[in-house]
Amino acid sequence: MTGFIENMLLENEGLTNQDIADLNSILPDIQALDVALAAQLPRIVKVAPIALRIANKIIARQRTLT
Repeated sequence: MTGFIENMLLENEGLTNQDIADLNSILPDIQALDVALAAQLPRIVKVAPIALRIANKIIARQRTLT
């Protein structure tokens, strides 16, 4: 849960009380995703450049067909 100071900073950035409540409601999910991302980051770093290179080649080829 965000505290008083965090709430003030978020409100200063234009978030409403509902926005802050919504953020607080998903904090456990954000924390779980952070742990999962940290655990899988080495795989992501390994796979992403190759997958992006291949995807870019496919996109470039598709653009030449239209």
